[in-house]
Parts: sequence; C-alpha cells; structure tokens
Amino acid sequence: MKARWARWTGAAIAAAWVAAALYFANRALPQGLRLHSAPQIVPADSVTFLADITGADAYGHGFSSHAIFDSMLRSIGQARSLVVLDCHWCTDRQRAAPDAIAALSPMGAQLTAALLARKAALPSLQVLVIADPVNGLYGSAPPPQFAQLRAAGIAVVGADLTRLRDRNVLYSPLWRALFQWWSPGEGGGGWLPNPYSDAGPPLTLRAWAQLATLKSANRRVLIADDGRGSLLAYTGSVQPALAYSTDTVTALSVSGPAVVPLLRSELDLARAFGWTGTLVAPAAPATRLAAATVLRFQWLGAGAIRDELLDHIGATGRGDRIDIASESLSDRALIAALLAASRREVTVRLILDPHKSSSLWSSANQVVGSELIAASDGRIRLAWYRTHSERFGAALVLIHGPGPAWLLSGSAALTRRDLGDYDSTLDAALSGPAEAAPLGAAQQFFDTLWNDRGPPGIEYTADADTWTDPSQLRYWTYRFMELVGMSRT
Repeated sequence: MKARWARWTGAAIAAAWVAAALYFANRALPQGLRLHSAPQIVPADSVTFLADITGADAYGHGFSSHAIFDSMLRSIGQARSLVVLDCHWCTDRQRAAPDAIAALSPMGAQLTAALLARKAALPSLQVLVIADPVNGLYGSAPPPQFAQLRAAGIAVVGADLTRLRDRNVLYSPLWRALFQWWSPGEGGGGWLPNPYSDAGPPLTLRAWAQLATLKSANRRVLIADDGRGSLLAYTGSVQPALAYSTDTVTALSVSGPAVVPLLRSELDLARAFGWTGTLVAPAAPATRLAAATVLRFQWLGAGAIRDELLDHIGATGRGDRIDIASESLSDRALIAALLAASRREVTVRLILDPHKSSSLWSSANQVVGSELIAASDGRIRLAWYRTHSERFGAALVLIHGPGPAWLLSGSAALTRRDLGDYDSTLDAALSGPAEAAPLGAAQQFFDTLWNDRGPPGIEYTADADTWTDPSQLRYWTYRFMELVGMSRT
C-alpha cells in the first residue's frame, strides 16, 4: 500500500510539474510585448544607423567610441514633453574590468544625472523609466539612482518578469511554486555571492532563485520628443552601465510619426508591469515624404523578430547575400534557415563574439560556428570579433537580393531566448535602396569589421578556426540546454 501511494504521489507531482511548465511556457503574453507594427513609409533621412566600435592593437593599446550614448544624452537634454527609457542594465554597480583596453565610463550615473537635470529644468517634463529588476539585484539592493529619480517626480517601473513566459522548463515550476511568493524585500539580508560585483552587496536566496529563471526585460529603448513637437526613438544593443561602456554596439535612431507604435507598446508594457500613470504624447506632425529616398519601416518585438527574419532569409536565392553581426547565435530555426540558404548558393557571412572566457551555459557560439561551417561545407563564412575584456554586442542583419536591401537591428541576439517570445526584446526593420543612408552605413560598418579597415595596426576580426570548437560533447550539451531553456543566451 505504501509503495502504491508513493507511486501515485510521484505521478501526481510529475503531472503537476509538467502541466505548470507547459502552461507558463505558453501563457498569454503581456500587452505590447510582441510588437509587430504595420509597415510605414518613411523618408530615409528620418532613420540613422549608429555604431560604437572598440578595438586594440597587438600591444593592447585600445580605443572606444560612445557616439550612441552621447546622442541619447543630447536627446534627453533637448526633450520638452516626454522621455521614456526602457533599459536592461542602467546602473554602474557591476564588476569593473581591470584589464579593459579603454577607460570605462560611468554611463549609469551620467544617464541619471541627465534625467534629473532635465526634469529640474522642466518640472512638467513627463519621464518614465522601465528597468529590469537586475538593477536592484532582484530586491537584494535597490539602486540609489532609482530613489533619486523617484524623489524628483520621475516614474520608475520595475519590469515584472513573472508576467513573461517561462523558458527554463526544468526549473521554473519550482520557482513558481516556492520562490515567486517570497517578498523581494527592500535590500539587505543577503548572504549569497554576487555574480555581478566582487565588492557586493550579497544576494538573497530569493534573488538567486529569480536569477535562475533566466528571464529579462531587454528592450534597450529611449523615446523622447525633439523639442519641436516630433518624436525621436533609439533602439539598439547599448547598455548604459559602467561594465558595458566599452562594448562594440549598434543602434538605429528613428524620428517622426513612425515612433508612435513603439511609444504605445512601451506604455502598454509599463501598465502590464504595474504602472498606473498617464503620459500624453505630443501631436505627431504629418509624415514628410518629399525626400528623394523613402524606406519601408516597422517595429518588431520578441517572436515577431524571428518571424520576419525567417521570412526574409527564406526568400533569398542564388547570388543573394546575408551579412550578420551578433553577440550570440544559437536559435535552431535560424541555424536551419542559414544552412538552407547556403545550399541555395546564398552568400552568408557571420561576425560573432567568441565568448572566449564563457562557459557553454553562457554561450554556444564556438560549437555553433563549427556546426555551420561543417554542415555547409564551408559555404558559410565566419569571423570572430577580437574582444578583450568587453563584448561584441552588435545586433545587425543585412540581406541583399535583386530587390530592396533589408536591415534588421535592435537589442535582440539571435537566440531562442531573445527570439522566442520569452524576453522583452525589440528590433527595427527597414528596407529600401542599398545606397540609402542607413542601409549604406550599416553595410559599411559590417564591411569595416569584416575587412579589418581600422586604424593602422588594428585587426577587428579573426579567422573562423581561431575559436571554433568541434567537440561533440559540448555540441550535444548545448542542444539539450537550448531545448529545455537552461542556457543563459
């Protein structure tokens, strides 16, 4: 009788575990997360491609640029009506890099100062900040910057990651049943190691339990009015924080009525995360289409990014070209699409971060790179970005065919986590003549890195065999972790 009771109890627990995993992996998405805006026709001069590059010579003498962040600070300083910031990391408490090849910048402090200064100068300015709870170490240590913002009348909303779908199906039912109900607290009381900073503060058990769900709010968006009644938005891979201030990153800035669907999406997300305020946007002026060149533009969030990406890759044929620069590449549907394109004699070029010091839990780039080269018989060409203590955080896909060129850029890495309706990621897509300014600038950025067109002595990229890893053990470990959602990427 006891054995039968134990079997029935075990079966019931297993059934509940599977049911919870399936439900929370497929639950309804928060309003605004899976943004798939209708295509809009915009003048080419309303969209700008921006990039910051970090590099070093053989002696470790490096350089780094901050054009994207500087432009964001200028936009905050010009705003007169509203500022909406959606950030993953936007504080400076992470581990510093003593071997950084360029000076780190306290971007989080600079961002906070810019928001406070503009709010003080214009008390009527509407400011909304949506931030991933990692900034407060999941309740272990709320950042003082956010307290300063709130004291100045700025709304700060912590992203409620429990509203997102669960990807880590082996662990998340345990999180939902035991740890989700614990109060995150108001800081203090932690005793566990801090994975972000050697200097602490320590994390609580609940913080580590939430960290293990492997979820994040990762849109990396800034929206502001331009001081003249029009809206301006930035979407990209930049993270305004000390530890990420020397990363190589990309972004798109977009101005005009095309920003309105993104603003609505951000407000919907903020409300889904518990914000109850209101924000009045300036009346958008009519679209100006007298420019010589126009582009087709749309916003894409979460799984909509993968849908459009697979559609465009699937439409390529012999003689077309696909250029990709990404921090991570592990999504199986995308890998299959790239291999299929290579069999159609499409030229595929990839620049990836080698994640030289990362574990397989953190990155699968090296085994995926080996797979792509082997499975395509070398038709897919790969280069590794020569990182040092920084990341190669570019997020760029360029597709050239007989018709218009197509560009995808934003915050999403090419992983199941970012493309699979799990995290809140955002990209912008545009198509038009290849010589149009933003498309041409994006292609120039890629070609500069691919062909090492840097300052004398600077080599941006390394050959494929420098870091590819053909280990079958590591490959099948990655496949399992990708399947059950245990990888960090």
